[in-house]
Amino acid sequence: MAYDFYDYGDLEEEEWPESLPRDVKIDEAREELIKFFQENNEGVYYLKQLEVFYEKKFFHWIIAKAVNELIEDKLLGKEQVPL
Repeated sequence: MAYDFYDYGDLEEEEWPESLPRDVKIDEAREELIKFFQENNEGVYYLKQLEVFYEKKFFHWIIAKAVNELIEDKLLGKEQVPL
């Protein structure tokens, strides 16, 4: 059975398909971020900064997902610092 994005609201969680379709906005955000970091490769940025930089174009969770994927792919590094 083929599902449309809006069909998921009517399904119980256990009825969701095994693999949900990938959000194409994540791929668009990845491309934007790759370009950004190629041009700004000397800077250090907080995830929240990137979410705000791109908030007019992407939802914050899209940017967070794209950044995390870039980190997993070893295209970006990360460091957690205590406050």
